[in-house]
Order: sequence, then structure tokens, then C-alpha cells
Amino acid sequence: MSRLDKDVSEVTTSERERTKRVVYSVVYGAGREKLGEVLDISPLDAKDIITSFMKRFPGIPAYMRSVVNLCKSQGFLTTIFNRRRFFPGIKSQDSVIQAQAERQAINFVIQGSAADISKAAMVQTEVALASRPDLDAKLLIHIHDEMVWEVCSKDLDTVIDIVEPIMENTQQLCGPFVHLTVPLPVAICTGTNWAHMHPWTKE
Repeated sequence: MSRLDKDVSEVTTSERERTKRVVYSVVYGAGREKLGEVLDISPLDAKDIITSFMKRFPGIPAYMRSVVNLCKSQGFLTTIFNRRRFFPGIKSQDSVIQAQAERQAINFVIQGSAADISKAAMVQTEVALASRPDLDAKLLIHIHDEMVWEVCSKDLDTVIDIVEPIMENTQQLCGPFVHLTVPLPVAICTGTNWAHMHPWTKE
């Protein structure tokens, strides 16, 4: 069940996007003022959401503390693919600098690990498509966790059949680095241009 007391299958796109904003804001240290701006609600309502979120998911603040403590003890953190980043400000005597380093540390582990997976997906899909020179498809841009390909309409279904399973295969994506226990479903949209994209469903 979701926080809205709905089955996951019943959660709407707008509700999912709103929840993502709450999660990002809370995990990355946004206060009630910032969350209020993001959700277009009062700071008091935003504070209630943050409090409710922390109570319902106590493992998240505990995880955030563990990341900060680890960073303070060793001075650096690694992503799930073992990329390392040092945080010299984590032990600063300046509380502002230290707080900023703590937010960066939490952000690095989460966003950096997501970037690892996204980069692996980009590389592996490109390798697979390169083995099919008969297909008219090229990667245009990579934005956060999204990739945009330009594909000839006649090759669209074939390209999707190649790309989708690669991006959803967590064992192949992560290789020897980590074993993910959660699925990574891919949402595919198609359109004649970026302004007119719509969800793709297999016929």
C-alpha cells in the first residue's frame, strides 16, 4: 500500500510525482520552507508532511545518519559501483560548511549510485545497438535517468525490444558490483518530437 492508502497500481502519475518531490526534499535536507515552495503549500503543512514521512519510514533518517557518520569516520564515501568522493568539509568547525557537506554526502551516495546504473544502461544499450547496423537508431542525449534516442519509425519496435530488457536487467547492469533486490521498471515514451511524447505500449 502507498502512503495514500491506495494499491500501488492505483497511484496516479501526478501523485507519484508529488511523492517523489517529497522524498527528494526530505532526503536531501530541504526544510519546511523549501518543501512548501516545491509543493505550493504552507510551511506548516510542509512540516506536517516531513514529520509524517519520518515517522512512517524511520529507516530513512537512520540511513541518512549512518551515511554521515561513515563519511565523518573515513572522510569519503563510495557509490554502489565503488566510485569514491572525498568530503573535506564534513569535519569543518564551521557549522554551515559541515551541514552542506553532510547534504552532499547523502546526495552523492544516492544520486551517484543512480548515475552508475544509468551510465551502465547507456553503455550496454549502445553496444547492443551497435551490433545491429541495420537499425536506424542513435542516442541523442542522456538526462538524469532518462535517455532519448532518435529512431526510424520502421525500426521502433525492434529497438525497444533491444533496449528495454537491457535497462531492466539489474543483474546485467550492475554486474559484479552489487545485487539489487528491487526491480527497475522502464517507462518508454515515443513521439515525433520531444514536445509530443506519449507512453508506449506493446500491441
